[in-house]
Amino acid sequence: MSNQVFRTAFVGLLLLGAVTGCGLAGTAVTGAAGAEAEVEAAKQAKAQQQQIMQKLQESQQAEKAQRDAAEAAAN
Repeated sequence: MSNQVFRTAFVGLLLLGAVTGCGLAGTAVTGAAGAEAEVEAAKQAKAQQQQIMQKLQESQQAEKAQRDAAEAAAN
């Protein structure tokens, strides 16, 4: 009888270990997917930042051209 109890407990521990292992593997996969999403978001943010900087430079250049034209017209 005690041999059967031992087997049942052992099988239960094995099943518990397998379920726990799957949970850890799932967490690792989720973590990797989350990290990949963060990298993609960072790339998109960098691209948006570059676009904004380009538009700012273009705006500053246009403003300078307007000032230069206004000064030239005033003289």
